[in-house]
Amino acid sequence: MNISFLNPSLLWALPLALGPLVIHLLFRRKPKTIEFSDLHFIKLAAEKVRTRTRLRKYLLLLVRTLILFLLVLSFAKPYYNSMTSAGNKDKNDQLSAVLLIDVSYSSGYYEGAARRLDLFKEKAKKIIGLLPQGSRAGVIAYSSRVEAATPVLSGDRKYLAGIIDGIKLSNGATDIACALGPAKKLMDVIPSSNRALIILSDMAAHGFRSGPGQAGDKTRVVFFEPSGGENAWIENAAVEYDPAVKGFRIDTEAKASYKAAPPSLSASYYAGDKRIGSDFLNRSGAEAYKSSYFTGDIRGDVFTGKAAITPDRLEADDAFYFVKKKPGEFKVWIIDGDPKFGGVSSESFFLKNALPQAEVISESGIAGTDFSLPGAVVLANVAGDAPKIDEFIRSGGGALVFLGSHTSENFAPGYLPAQIGSKFSGAESVKWVAAGHPLAESVDAGAFEWDKVIVEQGFVLMPKENATVLASLSSGRAFLVEGEHNGSRVALCASTASRGWNNLPGRTLYAPFIGGLLRYLANADFTEERTAFTVGETFRKKAPEGCEVLAPGGAMLRTSYDGTDIYFSETGEPGIYRVMKGSREISEFAVNLDVKSGEGDLTPVSKRALRDYFSNCTLLEVPRAGWEKFFISLISGKDATRAALAVLFLLLILEILLSNPRPKS
Repeated sequence: MNISFLNPSLLWALPLALGPLVIHLLFRRKPKTIEFSDLHFIKLAAEKVRTRTRLRKYLLLLVRTLILFLLVLSFAKPYYNSMTSAGNKDKNDQLSAVLLIDVSYSSGYYEGAARRLDLFKEKAKKIIGLLPQGSRAGVIAYSSRVEAATPVLSGDRKYLAGIIDGIKLSNGATDIACALGPAKKLMDVIPSSNRALIILSDMAAHGFRSGPGQAGDKTRVVFFEPSGGENAWIENAAVEYDPAVKGFRIDTEAKASYKAAPPSLSASYYAGDKRIGSDFLNRSGAEAYKSSYFTGDIRGDVFTGKAAITPDRLEADDAFYFVKKKPGEFKVWIIDGDPKFGGVSSESFFLKNALPQAEVISESGIAGTDFSLPGAVVLANVAGDAPKIDEFIRSGGGALVFLGSHTSENFAPGYLPAQIGSKFSGAESVKWVAAGHPLAESVDAGAFEWDKVIVEQGFVLMPKENATVLASLSSGRAFLVEGEHNGSRVALCASTASRGWNNLPGRTLYAPFIGGLLRYLANADFTEERTAFTVGETFRKKAPEGCEVLAPGGAMLRTSYDGTDIYFSETGEPGIYRVMKGSREISEFAVNLDVKSGEGDLTPVSKRALRDYFSNCTLLEVPRAGWEKFFISLISGKDATRAALAVLFLLLILEILLSNPRPKS
């Protein structure tokens, strides 16, 4: 029979059970010899009585010793399990256990003054001490990958406790599936029918995405009652330069998971370490928040900073870092073929609002305008072509052409990506169809409400060979076509740039879409270097060999070089990284947590989902209150405390009877 103790530290008091024996030996008296007359028969009677009295005293001594022994034993709370005896030669009966400790960033959630990971580690060390004698155990720390693990199962509890002490919080998300395979391999080394996986995690639903879990048939999976938690986190902080305000717009998206009413959230914005402003986030759903914040003009060409909401119990996901380069300058000329005295019905009115840096000229002013690169022209409802426009496009300039009532039947310059057919009328909606186009990725055009754009009139466009239809009408006809002419980019729209023939200029997508489209056509640094990464991703850049990266924590780390690019994989910490060549900074990039994984939502996984996940295992849930006793009953066997107390009670009665013998009448 194997005995385990819930409070083994109290066993040091067991020597106190020898107290009655020590007292007996210390106070034992040597009988005195008194000379007396010959009383032979009295002597025989006395010997008989003394033998009986001595037996009672020794029995009383034994009972008192056992009482103290059982009293100490009861406080130590013994458990027994006859199936896992340390002396049993059959190793299949010995317990093989693996502790899976969740070190993902959600384990940084504070419960009171302590992080959950610290509570997991404290509990893990106590569990190691509670395992039956002869047990073998291993430890695996996991996030979305195995962060640390013991190479084999071990019975050395001091060694296992040292491994647990060295476990650190990761910045990865949670996926328990990554740890189940290694755990099974650890237990398969020494065959045993007595297996247990002990999970120390917040048991949030996001940690069981990949499944079902391959833990091995008939394995006991022990987990602790989840405590859940409320949390708010930033999903994204998208930064774009807005030429209209000559500053950056930060579109912040946040989420919150709360049982009660969702909280009010505000965000603070930083340029470097300097706080530049704050804004309240507006609720846009049960758990979603959004806000658009406009900065003043940021010094330099790169805006490096972060957005941060008010810190809560899980601080790791309360900040989102970004690096955004100010777009290169390019010129735009709006050639308005129907000015209408500059009123709201004119082509240039809406175009100028979307392109505040643009210069508006009439068709007659083309000859006197000096067009330069990088730049683009917007031909809005012009009557005909001009040689100077042809020359500008051939030299590398971009062009966006809107058709309208002033467009001549003879307007057919060679740079157009489509032939212009007859005029059509009748309300039709618009659909963005070029999902893989760089413009869609840049201005997120595919996500705009294109179906709310209604076109009343326009011209039938017949795309030329190698042209691309960017947006089409509900009838299937092309609405916006893009193509190349001598290496220059030209786009042609079937309708007007004003609200005369369509409602596109009145939609919220108009300004950012037109601005992004003109930047693309002008080829003005449209393709940006990637500056946003997720923890664990590899950064690459065309740069000379020997560059170093200054990490957010202050460490200077070497990069690798493949002949053309440097690459850097040690992106385990969120924050701003700086690529250095000597003392010169080459570039910056931002690394953020994988918030899209749902790690911030601490809603516990359902029991049904757990049963499906561990379909071939025995699930055992341990309550938070009084978990030690319940855990030992699951792992080690039955509680022997009550039996010890029952024997103690009987011995107390026996002690009373022996101490107070009834006199014979």
